[in-house]
Amino acid sequence: LPKPNMKQCDLVELTQMAVNIFHHDHIVFTSNKAHIYYKLDRTQWVRVITNLVQNALQSVPKNKIPQIGVQLFSENDQTILSIMDNGNGISPEAKEKIFEPKFTTKSSGMGLGLGIVKNIIESHNGTIKYVSKMKKGTTFEAHKHIILEKTTNIAQESWLVFKGSVKCIFYDLDDTIIAEPILASGGVIVPPK
Repeated sequence: LPKPNMKQCDLVELTQMAVNIFHHDHIVFTSNKAHIYYKLDRTQWVRVITNLVQNALQSVPKNKIPQIGVQLFSENDQTILSIMDNGNGISPEAKEKIFEPKFTTKSSGMGLGLGIVKNIIESHNGTIKYVSKMKKGTTFEAHKHIILEKTTNIAQESWLVFKGSVKCIFYDLDDTIIAEPILASGGVIVPPK
């Protein structure tokens, strides 16, 4: 990968733009802040989002309605990007190899996506991890030091939705509801208490 071209960007705006590339009503984007400013490589960030969302969509079997959640959560010095799906999950055999270049479980593709995502996150001094349960889904999280230098954080405590009109329920791996937003186009949602 080329060296990151770091510029101050609004992480919320850029993530929304990347999610909107998909034109898919079953992808829900939320953020607990209206704006989160970081120095980052815009092109590489969009690639992270699009690779993870594409993988999430492809993990959902055709007989199931996809529920994909993309969430930014920022508090104090920590920002977490989470991408959740209700897909097939990652098999135990694949878990050790998931970030290796040229590893794929798909019939097409070169197996470069998650390796590239991991390299981009690490080049921005971040970490990426995931939790997965077979037949339940997978959540990928990029943590804390995603961006080398946090420059500003304008706090506005609302969860924003930028597109979609769908009800999604996201569960953690113990089947506990972690978010149940009812969305309306362009509306505001509040996380459950």
